[in-house]
Amino acid sequence: MKVGDLVKWHKDGDIGIVLGFVQDDVSGGYLGNPIIKWYVAGLTPSVNGIDASIEIGDEDLEVLSECR
Repeated sequence: MKVGDLVKWHKDGDIGIVLGFVQDDVSGGYLGNPIIKWYVAGLTPSVNGIDASIEIGDEDLEVLSECR
């Protein structure tokens, strides 16, 4: 997984774009997690916005399209 990849969260079907990765552990244990901007049905920006709480190896997070 890398910056620019399109991802899907299978628990609710949201689609997101990887913006970066958590570099500092000041956020409460999210070091290394992807920072994702989420979009809901119809590619409308999610009310929750940006999320860094999902672990990179979570089985419910799927890379749909890799950025080149």
